Parts: sequence; structure tokens; C-alpha cells
Amino acid sequence: MNRPGAALLVALALAGCVEAPEPLSDAAPACRIDTIVDADSFVVECNGKRVYGRLSGVDAPEIAAANCPAERAQGQLARAYLQELVAETPVTDVRYGARIKESQRQLVDVELGGSDLAGLLVAAGQARRISGSDRPDWCAAG
Repeated sequence: MNRPGAALLVALALAGCVEAPEPLSDAAPACRIDTIVDADSFVVECNGKRVYGRLSGVDAPEIAAANCPAERAQGQLARAYLQELVAETPVTDVRYGARIKESQRQLVDVELGGSDLAGLLVAAGQARRISGSDRPDWCAAG
């Protein structure tokens, strides 16, 4: 089987340019979100494996590294929303992506009760969809 994309990723990983992503894996019922830093950064634990995760495809307002008081306040609301969600809804799936070298976090996709966590946060106004390295300005009016 010829997989040029996979071969390229392996070559880049071996060259030190990127870290190879872990294979996607289904979450067992023993998964949970723990130690919530902000709504897009948290520890996810599955079967004893703890990963400092960064939720894929969204950005939530920062708390500790907020650029303004409004962002910090929004970040605290978003974190409280996520805390409420994970207290009431079981983690039903976790998929692991690439490791982010700068922060030692690993990209994750999480489902709560069968629903995409990123989509739930966006629908509730607690996060915004992102593409690439573009991040929303949580301090901008409007």
C-alpha cells in the first residue's frame, strides 16, 4: 500500500520538523476531562493515560494569559461552562492529534455524550472556530 502523505509525515518527524501524531483512538468509558485551564486547554485522562490537551479547531478566551480584563472575564465564564458540561455529560470519545512542541500540549477532539465538544463551545458562544494560527481578538468590541 502506497501512502505518500504518511511517508512525508514520518520523514518530517524524523528530521525533527514536526512530531508525528499519535494514531487516533476511541475513548473507553473510563475517559474524563480534568484540570481545566481554560475552555480549550485541559487534562484528559483515559485508562490511566493523562494528556495535557488543546481542543482542535477552536480558540477560547484566555484566563492567565489574557490580553485584557474582558478576555479574562470571558475566559472564566467559558471555563465555568466547560466545568458544568463535563460534570453533567460523560466523555464518549477522545481522538488524539499532533503534539504542539511549544506548549507540550497535544491536539485532541473530544465528544461529550456523543456531541462534539468544540461545536458545543462554539454554539454556546464560549469559543470561536479557528483556521491555522489565526486567533480571534477577544478584546475587540463587538
